[in-house]
Amino acid sequence: MPSRDLTRWEPGRVVAFLHPNLGDAVMLTAFLAALRDRYPRAHLVAVTGKLGVEILAATGLVNEVWARGSTRDMRRRLRRERFDLAIMGYPQNKWLLTAALAGVKVRIGPDEGKYRWLLHARIPWQKGDHEVLFPLGKILTALGGKPLDYTPHLTLRPEDQAAADKVWQSVKAPAVALMTGASHPAKAWPIERFRALAQALQAQGHAVINLGGPTEAGAIPGAIETAGVLSPLATAALLTKCQAVVTNDTGVAHLAAAVKCPVVALYGPTRELILPLSDPLAVRLCGTCDCPRPLTNEGCRQTCLPMIETSQVQAELHRLLATRAEPR
Repeated sequence: MPSRDLTRWEPGRVVAFLHPNLGDAVMLTAFLAALRDRYPRAHLVAVTGKLGVEILAATGLVNEVWARGSTRDMRRRLRRERFDLAIMGYPQNKWLLTAALAGVKVRIGPDEGKYRWLLHARIPWQKGDHEVLFPLGKILTALGGKPLDYTPHLTLRPEDQAAADKVWQSVKAPAVALMTGASHPAKAWPIERFRALAQALQAQGHAVINLGGPTEAGAIPGAIETAGVLSPLATAALLTKCQAVVTNDTGVAHLAAAVKCPVVALYGPTRELILPLSDPLAVRLCGTCDCPRPLTNEGCRQTCLPMIETSQVQAELHRLLATRAEPR
């Protein structure tokens, strides 16, 4: 193990355990760019959820991207690969213990959780911090990296552009995309309001595109259907052509921000994100209620998102559309 000062150490093999969700993966591209800058010659591996693999692998910033599996399989793989450094991107007892049992030489992460004593370098953890990026910015500093630039590094491949172009052939008017899905019912704006918004947009001469996975297919009558058809990166490529997107607190909001598509993001129980939506092309509408925030979804009374009226969304969308001089 190197000395306590990790700023001068140059590990040969580095594994980073990162948040598993789609929106998280978009934000995490900024961290991986900074990590590659810090360790230009290291073999870098990112471990994330299945939804994030495509996003992180396409950047070319890391040598490998692994989807999280069982702890036993991960422990065997880590031991076989002989990593010098494990970065725990957020408090995660299971993967920290796995890395320790696999013999990863040095482990760094937030000072939180029952296994934090297994960390060689503990990073101060504050509950008010944005849990995806702020701990990683502190970790990067502890490793001798430059201050973290929070700009996403999204890479669209030729096949993503081709898939988006195929959909776009059926678009005959300036298009607004809608993402009606959410990871939990508490985070979903009422579907009838999405449909009312879609009807209003269609009456104004806009094409409406329905985004999401198989669960969202058919959610918006009369919309151009892409739900369950496009990959996340192909969806991002499609958003480069859209006038705007309206979405719940989902990965689509972060995809849109990354490709500079105007976005109206709707927030309920979760704290509105500071990054990467701090952009003139991004609007956050937050429902108000007397629930403490941020909440676990299970504790939410699901009263905040219905407080956002369709007219509010229409007004913000109209303002964003006014910034678009012509269709993309």
